[in-house]
Amino acid sequence: MNDVMNNSIRLAVLILLLAPLAAQATQPLVSDDTGTQGTAHWQIEFGVAQTPREGDATRQRQWDATLTRGLTDPLDIYIDAPYTHSGPPGSGWNDAGLGLKWRFVDQKSFKLAIKPEITFPTGNQHRGLGTGRLGASATLLAQWNIEPFTLLANAGLTYQPNRASQHAAIWQFSGAVLYQATNNIQLALDAVVTRNAMPGTETAPAFLIAAAIYSPKPWLDLDIGYRYGLNHQTDNHAIMAGLTARW
Repeated sequence: MNDVMNNSIRLAVLILLLAPLAAQATQPLVSDDTGTQGTAHWQIEFGVAQTPREGDATRQRQWDATLTRGLTDPLDIYIDAPYTHSGPPGSGWNDAGLGLKWRFVDQKSFKLAIKPEITFPTGNQHRGLGTGRLGASATLLAQWNIEPFTLLANAGLTYQPNRASQHAAIWQFSGAVLYQATNNIQLALDAVVTRNAMPGTETAPAFLIAAAIYSPKPWLDLDIGYRYGLNHQTDNHAIMAGLTARW
């Protein structure tokens, strides 16, 4: 039982270490685009990921809410608040993030942006919901528009000190292809690989996300996704859904 509890806590901390790189992406993908909201415009994103019980692992439901405001046309500021609902070690708020997205190259078919973020130790570290330390991350975002396709490539680095003897420096690479199937439906495939936070474990967690994004209104997106783990360092399956509204 103690081994199961320890493994659950380690898995929760690993997820928290990766969360700063995954937040504020194009729902429900990990890869983010270079789009910003525009001066004085707002965006709210709600997402949930359900991980089924597998063997001794605890079923988890991860919620996330991100509020974004456009400071200028190429510059956004956002705050991210994740929440985990699970069995032992428990449910509660995770570490919150505050970040910027700045698009510094804006050509017709090619765009570049950078997204720095600070994470705050708001989660309970003793229950595996937080790291107990202030952290920081930065992600470089590239986007190519080749109608009807959009190609995304992200490269990120998180520095997250923690009290669980995990690696503090975590890199992550991801790439996605989005296809504009109709005027209001996009289909997407996202591939992600990241450094393993567990010392002595060389296998890098990797997974794929297949998603559909439906936009019934220009200001509203509804999405659903399926995440498939490519190795034993990632949950085998997860179902995701979300909502994004802009005004």
